[in-house]
Amino acid sequence: MAEHRKVLFDKCTGDVLNALLTVSTNQGVTFKGTYSAEVISVSIMGIYERIAYQYLFWQDQSGDFKTIGSDAVDFIL
Repeated sequence: MAEHRKVLFDKCTGDVLNALLTVSTNQGVTFKGTYSAEVISVSIMGIYERIAYQYLFWQDQSGDFKTIGSDAVDFIL
């Protein structure tokens, strides 16, 4: 089970990283450090992971998850 979570986390982090790199290239933005884009991607996924634990597992707010996800995206942006 832990291996499955790692594969999923790595896939999602890679997707976020690719999106960041695409947007930065299209906007002519460069990241300062060697790992900046990756650190940002991992941080974003960390936010989503904690939100999932908080609102899906601990509070069972799955009915409001689209709203919660939208609020998280608004915060990140």
